[in-house]
Amino acid sequence: MNEKNNSLLTHYDTVANAFKVIDISNPIYMIASPNDKSIDVFEKLADPSEALLNLFETDANQEEIFNEMDKNQDRCCLVKDKDKTYGYIEMSTGCDIDKSALDAAETIYPESIISAKMSILDLIPLFQNKYFFFVLVGNEIEYYVSFLDMDKIPVKLSLFCLLMQLESELLKLLSDDTTKLKKRMQRFKKEKQKRYDKAVELCTKKYGPKFTTKNILYCTTFVDKKMILFQNSQLVKKFFKDIDDADHFFNISEKVRNQIAHSESILTVFKNPKEFIDFIKILRNVIIKLDSSTK
Repeated sequence: MNEKNNSLLTHYDTVANAFKVIDISNPIYMIASPNDKSIDVFEKLADPSEALLNLFETDANQEEIFNEMDKNQDRCCLVKDKDKTYGYIEMSTGCDIDKSALDAAETIYPESIISAKMSILDLIPLFQNKYFFFVLVGNEIEYYVSFLDMDKIPVKLSLFCLLMQLESELLKLLSDDTTKLKKRMQRFKKEKQKRYDKAVELCTKKYGPKFTTKNILYCTTFVDKKMILFQNSQLVKKFFKDIDDADHFFNISEKVRNQIAHSESILTVFKNPKEFIDFIKILRNVIIKLDSSTK
């Protein structure tokens, strides 16, 4: 993501950069002594209630933390003493009942540590190589962040902002020429009468009895705008390899929009970090191409 200086993406970048890694990170509640038995550490990771009860005094705080822990099953425990952090143990680490926490601990490498002040925008591409990172606050590791945290509100807000920008660029493209717009909307009315009527109904409520063709376009749905764009295959090919490529892109975009709008998980659309990162790259590139075509 190296297009930060492109003014067209400032809305997205502003929102994304307003949120930092700390805003989606998970506190590390469990600390193990190097001499603790690894089996005891795993039992606490599986059921962290005792450790959490010792940290919080009010039921409201406990309930909030328990709910958050239930969402994040990639829990981890730091192995440290007052002088040094030796490593970490997580749920997926193999458990040997004869090992101490120190022996069971995995090393924390420098490339696995990121700053709490890093922007979400800069964090996202890092998940292509690693599934989770430790978060440094000052000189101490106090949090961790994983790919699962890409499902949190700050990330969804950043992504939704970019999707809104895509729709805005589509509106500019389709309404750039008044004569062509009238022909496009006439064809849309002929081929998708019910969808057209729904847009007119919304347009009447929004603008009153006197409205323009452009007003109708602005009252169409995201899917409607895709259909109008697809009327001209040559126009589509200016921004995509072919119709199938464009159709795939818009289908994913629609799914993501719907998941975010209904407060559902976007990870049902993106099964792994690469799919998520690739989609954002393509989305931003399409926006840039759309914007350039109307200048």
